[in-house]
Amino acid sequence: MKKYVLLFLLPFFFVACSEDDNNNPIDNSTEKNYFPLKPGNYWFYEKYDLDMQNQIKPDTKRNDSVVTASSITYLEKVAYPFVQYSWMINDLPIETARYHFYYEKPKLYTETKYVLPTNAVFGLPIDKIENKWIVLADFQATNWDVFSHQFANETVQLPNLPISLKFNANYTVKATRNASTTKISIGNNSFDAVEVVLNHSIKGNLSYTILSFPIEVLLVQRFYFVENIGLVKTILESKTIEINLGTMGTQQFDIEGYQKNLVRYNVSK
Repeated sequence: MKKYVLLFLLPFFFVACSEDDNNNPIDNSTEKNYFPLKPGNYWFYEKYDLDMQNQIKPDTKRNDSVVTASSITYLEKVAYPFVQYSWMINDLPIETARYHFYYEKPKLYTETKYVLPTNAVFGLPIDKIENKWIVLADFQATNWDVFSHQFANETVQLPNLPISLKFNANYTVKATRNASTTKISIGNNSFDAVEVVLNHSIKGNLSYTILSFPIEVLLVQRFYFVENIGLVKTILESKTIEINLGTMGTQQFDIEGYQKNLVRYNVSK
């Protein structure tokens, strides 16, 4: 009798297990390819400056294209150079940048200089920051540290200020991945994109003789990735920075951001 009861209950056991598996889906982000690395892949972007309300300035449009070159050994890793060409309308394209990437799923690595907002640091000595491998995107983690650097007694010259100042500060970049996807349009098609946000923080002080003035700079970058396509959108948000220098007055800097949108691509996995 016990044998027949067990046989009767077996189907319910398997159904219960099946339902439990469906309620706990396997994370397959390590199988997804958010950054296709193959020589010859290319992406064509439109890039715009942003005003101080983070709205696109239409008259600033220019074009960037990025091409993947063959793999090389770079900073002791086998990596792929991404060569950027830029041009204004009616001008010939010229190489304007070359950055390196490698992908160990679910982590996408790039070099430090790729994320440094060079137009936004108004004379701060970013050339002192070591160029090394950093995690640009982790498609499983919610947040992670990107890099940190300590500026120690550096000499800086701020715009419109006739004297040099000493600069001591900690520069950190921390990242978060949005758990929800964002709709991104490329042409007539809409895609679900993974958003990665980089928060740049520079906190410290500027000094002149015995005087010391606090400085804090907070900047936000946003990167959007689509499976089997790659990087489809990049934003550096605009920001106004004020530095109170006491009797020397207040220095104000309007840091204009930018937005880069993918408009066409040719990608092989």
